[in-house]
Amino acid sequence: VGNTTTTAAALKTTTTTTTKKEENPRRRRPPRRRRGPHSALLLCVVGALPYLGVRTHPSFVMFSNLRVEAKSNHWLFTDSVLDKIAISTAARDLTTVTLADNFPAVASIRVDLGQWIQDPGVVHDAGASTEFIISPPAKHWNRRPPGAEQDDTTPTKNFSVPFLELRRRVSEAPRLDVLPEGENEVEPFRLEYLRHGRTFRLERLRNGTVVGDDLSLVEPLPWYAAALHRFRAVDLDHSPCRH
Repeated sequence: VGNTTTTAAALKTTTTTTTKKEENPRRRRPPRRRRGPHSALLLCVVGALPYLGVRTHPSFVMFSNLRVEAKSNHWLFTDSVLDKIAISTAARDLTTVTLADNFPAVASIRVDLGQWIQDPGVVHDAGASTEFIISPPAKHWNRRPPGAEQDDTTPTKNFSVPFLELRRRVSEAPRLDVLPEGENEVEPFRLEYLRHGRTFRLERLRNGTVVGDDLSLVEPLPWYAAALHRFRAVDLDHSPCRH
């Protein structure tokens, strides 16, 4: 009797377990979390920053010859439209750098990678342009075009850049008015730029003295402006592809 009872109990347990397994042949997957619209909203906001005048570099600006900083060549976002929707005027306050003698922090705002093409004739024969403009961070760019002299840091051509970005590059350069330890002289530099139809000059003398028409250029940006705004160089007379 004991064995019969035990066998029946075991059979009942096995039958119950089998029935449960048959009822749940697969383990239930945890419910998927619904992703809210936050990611899509963030992408839209970041993508709109160039048109709102906040920043163009780095941002969702594709590699192209479109320009929205000034004299816009965008078919939809024309100058009149951009002036109405902009929440900041920083991008529209342009300067044109005409001279950056021995000042790599400024000269590196506009770098043409086409200068490193070994055989530009092949590109020209294909009917393409060798200009490929980038705006690398000054602290991480120390390359010189092939054949350039060691102290040749003058831009290959004039370029335009918002005043705020020019001020960032100048103010973030090593202290301009401090003489190196044990030295009585420093390397001088000269900077000339156009703003609001007027020519401005900034110069460092060999004794470290900095003189210029607008010394606010050497003052650091407020922390919020430095974090929020960053711009690339632009060309107003033509529009080569840039990033």
